Formats: sequence, structure tokens, C-alpha cells
Amino acid sequence: MKKLYTMKKIFTLLFLLPFTLAFGQTLNVFYNGVAVNSGDTLLLVVNEPNNDNNFHFDIKNTAEDTIWVQIKKERISLASEEVSESFCFGRCLPDNMNESDILPAAGNQLLSHNNESPHYFYTVYIPYGHQGTSVVKYKVINSRDVSDELCFTALYTYDVGIYNAKAEVVSFNAYPNPAEAQVTIKYNLKNNPNTSMKLVIKNIMGQVVCMKPVTGKANNVSVDVSNLPAGLYLYSLEANGAILMTKKLYVK
Repeated sequence: MKKLYTMKKIFTLLFLLPFTLAFGQTLNVFYNGVAVNSGDTLLLVVNEPNNDNNFHFDIKNTAEDTIWVQIKKERISLASEEVSESFCFGRCLPDNMNESDILPAAGNQLLSHNNESPHYFYTVYIPYGHQGTSVVKYKVINSRDVSDELCFTALYTYDVGIYNAKAEVVSFNAYPNPAEAQVTIKYNLKNNPNTSMKLVIKNIMGQVVCMKPVTGKANNVSVDVSNLPAGLYLYSLEANGAILMTKKLYVK
């Protein structure tokens, strides 16, 4: 009888497992159309030294029923105490507030700034001229089920070298963009730097997916992107470890 009971118990657990998996996760988060997985780290390049840098995220409720969503943040480290870092969801919160209001997401609804969503999620970062990286962790939570959450970390990076060096970069472009199989990246500098240079492509998690040494004042570099997942990438020209310029590349 004990063995039979154990077998029934195992069968019951196996029977319930698919339903647990199916209903356990109802939240999906996307950045620039690319799915963000729980535990991911996103590299967010900051362009404006003294103005708002906004980073928009889409939230998808994959359940049939309405859920109630809350967003929480945790500052891990800041490049300077003077930087401003905040987020908006329904309303924009001051820097020192770490939890949003609890707001509804209807069944299968996408909360996005690209549609007529009553509320959507975006972060705001202002470095006020301070170089470096600020690290902030975010949680997107189904408030009715605390186990249903998605966590990711944002690396807000502002490097004055990226922008001051524009004076030395005549042109830096990728074509076609979006690219599908092959992309050509062309650069043209005012002066030959007479130092080691490289072309670096990173995904939005900050991981290097391609790195090629380059030489000369001007050059065309062909890169095979056929094996890269579709989405947003960042391509940079680096000289002696300093970033001369960074731009966006889309792979389809």
C-alpha cells in the first residue's frame, strides 16, 4: 500500500507540474523588442550629459486574466552621488522612491509607449557630466503572486570619451542597418591615431559578440551577423582602450 501511495503521489506531481509551469510566469519584459530574461544585465549607453536619458521597456501580461503589476528598484551603486536616477510607471517617481503604484495589466495586454497603454514603464538617467557606470536592479512583480516576478540589472554608462572624441571621428556608420547576414562598418578619422584600434560589437547585455582589430585613418570592415539573434546591438570604435564612438546596430 505504501508503494502504491508513493506512485500515486508521483503521478499527481507529474500531472500538476505542467499547470504549475504554465501559470507560474505571467510577466514578460522587452527592451527594444528583445525579451529580457530574469537575471539579465543590460548595458544602457547614456547620450545626454545634462538632460533626461529615457529607456523604455514593454511589459506583457501573458495570462488571460488581469494582473496587478508593481515595479521596484534597488540601487546597487552610482557613478556619483550627484547623478539622477528614477523611473516612471503610471507616474514618474522622485529619485528616492523605490516602489511604483500597483497598476492593472489586462489579459494578454502589452504595456508599451508605442501603443495607447494607460501606463508604461521607462527609466530616466541624468549623469550631470559625471563619467562612469551606475548599477540599478529592477523587479517587475505580479503583486497578487510574489513568486511571479522578473528581475534584471541596468548598467547606465556615460563615458565622456565617447562624445568628446566625435570631433576626431569624421564618420562612423554601418550599412545595411538593419542587417540580416552581412554588415559593413565604415569609419573615417581626422588623423591617424598611430595606435592599436578595434571594432567591437556588443549585445544589450554588454556581452562582446564580435571584435576585430582595425588599422588606418579610414577603413571598411565586413562582419558576418547571420548567426546573431535578431535585436539591438551596439558597435564601437576603440583606440588604446578608449571608446571613440558608439552607435546602434539592428539585426533582423
